[in-house]
Amino acid sequence: MTLLRELRAGVLFFALVLAAASLGTAALSLGLVGLAEIARAEALPRPAPAWPVCQGGDRAARGVTCVVDGDTFWLAGEKYRLACVDALELREPGGVAARNLTARLLALPGVRIVEAGKAGAYGRKLARVQTRAGDLGKVLVSAGLARKVDYANTRGFCRRGW
Repeated sequence: MTLLRELRAGVLFFALVLAAASLGTAALSLGLVGLAEIARAEALPRPAPAWPVCQGGDRAARGVTCVVDGDTFWLAGEKYRLACVDALELREPGGVAARNLTARLLALPGVRIVEAGKAGAYGRKLARVQTRAGDLGKVLVSAGLARKVDYANTRGFCRRGW
């Protein structure tokens, strides 16, 4: 199953859980379900909230953690750019989806940032991001929301593990 199908299935499952939870009280009062069924539905894992979209300036001084677009984000006041990929721009079709997917995946537990040790354009730290869903850049490329790039200053870094 592709990641996009998995994401769609996850969204559908989440919608069904929300619907079941909202109907739970009514169903309980009508005697259609018992407390055990409602408790099981409420114990299901909930998706992590997405990182916020960046707002306002002076992010470094404020120590902001937020997402700019599909391949740029701030973490505790440090600006990062995904190495190895170029995500769709916000003004392009799919650009907002790229940003939103990046925001959701960065919010997952266990995210690991692997810095390239170099700065890119605009002083951003170049890095790859490992998430529970896999390498963030690869996920964006697989979803059709980014393309793989091979810049000279990160060529070796990007080829390892791609």
